[in-house]
Amino acid sequence: MTSETWADPVLSSRLSEFSLAGEGQALEYKREMPSQVRDLAKEIAAFATSNDGYVLIGMADDGELVGLVGVANAKDRDALSQRIVGVCRDIKPPVRPELMWANQDGKVVLAIKVSKGREPLYYVDSRPYIRHASVSRPAEPAEVIDAIRTYLATGGSAEDDSSEISFFTRLASVLAGTLRWGDTEPEMRSLTPWVNEWAEFARQSASVLRDLGAEDKALEKGLEERLEQMAALLDEVAEFRHTLGSGNDFDSVTANACDAAQNLMDSCIRPVPVNASAQGEVQQFILKTARKLADLWRRAAKEPFGGQVERGQQECGQAGRKLMEFSYYCLGFLGDGDLQTLREIGRDLLSLEAERIYMDGGQSQERVIAQGQSSASALANLVTRFAS
Repeated sequence: MTSETWADPVLSSRLSEFSLAGEGQALEYKREMPSQVRDLAKEIAAFATSNDGYVLIGMADDGELVGLVGVANAKDRDALSQRIVGVCRDIKPPVRPELMWANQDGKVVLAIKVSKGREPLYYVDSRPYIRHASVSRPAEPAEVIDAIRTYLATGGSAEDDSSEISFFTRLASVLAGTLRWGDTEPEMRSLTPWVNEWAEFARQSASVLRDLGAEDKALEKGLEERLEQMAALLDEVAEFRHTLGSGNDFDSVTANACDAAQNLMDSCIRPVPVNASAQGEVQQFILKTARKLADLWRRAAKEPFGGQVERGQQECGQAGRKLMEFSYYCLGFLGDGDLQTLREIGRDLLSLEAERIYMDGGQSQERVIAQGQSSASALANLVTRFAS
């Protein structure tokens, strides 16, 4: 063990532990300072997005403690620390990790201790990064949406108790998803494959609600009975037996579950102010979706028989689901009227997924293209209102 005063004694004593643990969700090894500083920036950004973690410079990929060279004196160590500070300037929003030195048997390691940030995502070169097991990688679109949902559900407060953040994030996801099904066109909701999708969502969501109801947080908030009541209503959706003429009964069962979801959303989720950063992420998603759909249907109009229409329907369905779910949160940049408009646009995009293409000389393709262009135009108009 070292007696060097510049080396952190606790960290130094843990180097063997870190070496044996192997790279994972909270540990990243670097034999030396990367020649491409962007590579290090991505690691730091990924930890800031996902969870607390260490980047250990001076440790090989297999966990061997190799140590850094050229850091024998304070001036050299300070120079390397300043390089790390410079790397962090490439991360947006800014990240300020803690830098610590460790020394074991003369082998020196620089530890970059990164805390999970208060913002939903951290970017390098305009790309968001997350930590997944032992890999730091760009976030997938669905993962970006999940990060935003977390902020929407918790008001973006990273200082809240982590169990409370997790609790309300999972609850918000169930509630928004249920409300989206309630606002889906009844005809679509009763057709295969969507009726099966709704039933499976209800079944899984009922299980999530019962898990939430068993947590201490539900008892603290007095929510256990309400969660069980909604779970029972979702059970009715999942177990509904569809017969000829049962559509009205199914609509009633759906409405009961959605009423319970709306009550929980109004009392538990919407009162929490949404963080400005999270709202910015939602704005960017809506803006990018508007641009993407406009381009998609422009290309489909030029080549209606080349598969673009069918691909456009699928992408509209995916975008419609997300836009509808966002519309149930309290977003400061959209008033109640615009939130309703966003929901209607999302519903129209989702309905477009169910439109049938027939061998009718292109008439059905033209109808779908016209509907897609109309929805894309409506979304662009909405963007104009909040972006101006």
